[in-house]
Amino acid sequence: MVHLQREENRRCSRQPIIAALDLGADNGGIVVDMSEGGLRTFDSYLLLGPHKAFATSANYFGFSTAQMTVDEARQKALENCNRNAQKKEACVVVSVDNAEVRK
Repeated sequence: MVHLQREENRRCSRQPIIAALDLGADNGGIVVDMSEGGLRTFDSYLLLGPHKAFATSANYFGFSTAQMTVDEARQKALENCNRNAQKKEACVVVSVDNAEVRK
């Protein structure tokens, strides 16, 4: 029963990220088609500890967890995304502490 409840919570929590990834002009023009692997990574991120953030570009992502402050979580998520994107694409934070971030 707990597993089913966790799965339902995860499914509900995933909807804002799917919407956030398709913000287009509202998100600096970035439209993301995240792979299944990326979505699975986001699912894992949702289960991790407080003060966390998830950042993405059109083709890359990065996240941070267990940070002391929200600002640290945002900064580290952007650093991780930018490192993965290798300066090819701009990254933006789309989720902080499981809440959707809109620009």
